[in-house]
Amino acid sequence: MKGQWKEVVRLAFKGQRFRDHALDLSALTELSRFQKMVAETAKALWRTSNPDRKYLPRHFEDRTRLCLRKIEEGSAVAPLEVYIEEPEELELFEPEPAEIKEAIDLAHKVYRAVDRDEPLPENFPKALVSEYERWGQELEDDDAIEIIPVGQNGKEPARLTPTSRLRLAAFAETSHEGQVDITGEVLE
Repeated sequence: MKGQWKEVVRLAFKGQRFRDHALDLSALTELSRFQKMVAETAKALWRTSNPDRKYLPRHFEDRTRLCLRKIEEGSAVAPLEVYIEEPEELELFEPEPAEIKEAIDLAHKVYRAVDRDEPLPENFPKALVSEYERWGQELEDDDAIEIIPVGQNGKEPARLTPTSRLRLAAFAETSHEGQVDITGEVLE
C-alpha cells in the first residue's frame, strides 16, 4: 500500500551539548522515551473515549509510531513524522493521524502546565505521570527540550527542563511505608 510521511511534532534540543545542530547520543534515549510516552497517551485517550471496546484498532501501534528522518538547525531540532498509508478508497480529505495528534497535544499541555507551575489538564491520565516524569532524565542543568506541535500556528512551545521535571515528579505517586503497633487480646 502506498503512503506518505507527515510531520506531527518537532522536538528542539537546547543547550551547550546540542550546539551546531548536533544531537548528542543521550538524546536518542529521550526520543525513545518520548515515543513511548506519546504511544501510551494515545492508547489511554483511545480507551477513555471507547470504554465499550476491549481491544485497540488494528495497526494502532503503526499509526502512533514516530520516526526521525532528519535533524534540522536551531540547536538540534528533531522533526518527528508518522507514516500514513493511503486508504484503498479515495477520500475527500487526506487522512489525519488523529490519535497521535491528540496525544502530542495533551503532552504539550502537560509540559506547559508543569513549566508554568499550573495544575495538570483534567483529561490527563494520572496513571501516566511516572511515564512523563521519566522523560528528560538525561538532561543536564543547562539543557531543555521544547515540544513544538506542527500545524498549530501561534502555539508557544512547551519546555522541559530539569527543574520542570522535578515539579512533575511531585505529581507522581510514591510508595509509602509506615509502622503500626497493634495491641489486643486473644480469646478462646
